[in-house]
Amino acid sequence: MVEYACTKLAQELGIPAGWLRVYKLEIGVNIETPTSPEPFLNSLLHHKRKPFWPISPPRNANRPFQFEATYREYRIKFYDKAAYDRSKGYLPKTYQPLMRFELVLSSRRRLLGIVKRPYLTLADLASPDLLRLFSNYLSEQWGLVHRKMPARFVGRTLQEAILLHAVHVPEVWADTKPTTPPSTFSYYRRKCDRLWKHFQVQAGPNIFDALFTESLHKLSPCVVE
Repeated sequence: MVEYACTKLAQELGIPAGWLRVYKLEIGVNIETPTSPEPFLNSLLHHKRKPFWPISPPRNANRPFQFEATYREYRIKFYDKAAYDRSKGYLPKTYQPLMRFELVLSSRRRLLGIVKRPYLTLADLASPDLLRLFSNYLSEQWGLVHRKMPARFVGRTLQEAILLHAVHVPEVWADTKPTTPPSTFSYYRRKCDRLWKHFQVQAGPNIFDALFTESLHKLSPCVVE
């Protein structure tokens, strides 16, 4: 699919694919879901501390379809693709629920840093090694996304329970950082991260984690190490 798209674009431009340099790129995967992905989207908290914010919905929609965590050189994007496409009249209303997870690389420096090459061409995009690299990188970014999860505090100390609750309240960290000694702030932040990772292991995989991995495997069976 990627090779066909690259070849077709080069033919339409009348320029060999190996001559066309790539400076920006979007990599992503469509994920078919059994029900609307709206609850999942509303549970998004942050990616590596960068909060997810809803993007204004289309005029004929009553809720946001898209959530983004924005960095200087890239964006992490989730959106209800089926609902968005329906709002634009692209799909019938009975279409299978569909969510898209996407990494938007808007910086040449970031893109080349990922592929570890001096430059990237359109022809390179169809390389199996590069597709594997992008797919695994996408999987890595998915793993860095924090979502709201119902925490259980049974057997926890009061401090542990408060730290686990603070995972879902980014304002706790933002508001207390200016008045907390850096070493103390870092200590509790690291402890919170450890507690949350342990809690996630105990809770087991989320159905959306399994759906993401399955969808990625369908695109390229040799990825997701």
